[in-house]
Amino acid sequence: MFYWGESALEQKVANVAPEPTVETVSLTEHSLYPILIDYLSQEEGLLCRRIDEKRSSNNKGLGGNHWLYPDIVALEPLDKDWDEAVQNCVRHSEGRLTRLWSFEVKQRA
Repeated sequence: MFYWGESALEQKVANVAPEPTVETVSLTEHSLYPILIDYLSQEEGLLCRRIDEKRSSNNKGLGGNHWLYPDIVALEPLDKDWDEAVQNCVRHSEGRLTRLWSFEVKQRA
């Protein structure tokens, strides 16, 4: 049995979850790479890899590799929903079975 009264109204208000607060999170470009890779893999079905420009050879001098490589590269398999006969036809006609994507992560100042 339920009785309507001030105490019931106060009890309902007391059980309401507090409003979420917006917290400013400081993210670096490097910390955004896994987030982007997870999104691209799960939502877009891309096969992603991170390119570490620090490990590449540098024959351009100081800062020469700065814009040489994208942060993330990905392959999109175009043939995953195709019939096997169509896949074979595309392979023999030198068609493309994948699409190459490249991503550069930049943080707003």
